Amino acid sequence: MTQHVVEATRGENVLDLLLTPASDNDTLSQVAVRSTCFSDHNLVTCRLHVPLNSPTISRYCYRDICRFDLAAFHSVIQQSALYDFHSTTSVDSYVELFNSKVERILDKHAPLKSRTCRVSRHDCRWLSADALEAKRRCRRRER
Repeated sequence: MTQHVVEATRGENVLDLLLTPASDNDTLSQVAVRSTCFSDHNLVTCRLHVPLNSPTISRYCYRDICRFDLAAFHSVIQQSALYDFHSTTSVDSYVELFNSKVERILDKHAPLKSRTCRVSRHDCRWLSADALEAKRRCRRRER
């Protein structure tokens, strides 16, 4: 192990340590010890050279169909051209009509909303597989 703090951090003693394995000496640089006015310990600062793992972002779109007026939706559907069964349209053209009309009506009553969320929000990389499984079992028992 390599100790990177070489100046006293409290009085004449080195009490605060920054240790790295000897093979990772380039992980830290610009180690500095600074006096502070609010503590009897000095402040130890350094620059870490490790990659920053940004969270994975997931974007999705949805329609909030639980909160729209179902009666009004039914009424608009019944008044649309979808209920014109006497026309001589082909199946393909009726499917196109159906898709376009239903999407237009849904856009009016339940517009598309988009959201983003972090995928690894509760990432517990420091826990072993056994510890994660024990947490899952404990949560199930609590429920």
